[in-house]
Amino acid sequence: MPEGSSGPPVVGRGWVAPGGVLGHGTLEVERTRRADELDVFLWRCDACEHELHRVAVSLSDITTELGPLFEAFWADEARRTCARCGAVLPRPA
Repeated sequence: MPEGSSGPPVVGRGWVAPGGVLGHGTLEVERTRRADELDVFLWRCDACEHELHRVAVSLSDITTELGPLFEAFWADEARRTCARCGAVLPRPA
C-alpha cells in the first residue's frame, strides 16, 4: 500500500484475555464486516498443525462473549487432542 493511503475500511480490535485464557495477547485488524458474517476461531495442533477445533459464531461483545468460548475449548481435553498425531495442546499457564 502506498505511503499515506488509507486502504480499505478496517476495524482494529485488540484484546487481551483475562487470566491467560488465550495464553497471549492478540491483535486483529479487519475490514468492516456485514451483519451476517461470522467470527471464526480455529485451534491447530502444535505438533503437526492439524485442525483441532473450529467455532463460527456471531459476536456482538468480545469482552463478554470471547472468554467463555475460549474457556470451553481449554476445559475440554478431547477438543485439544489431535486426531492425526494424538498430541494434546496444553492449556496456557
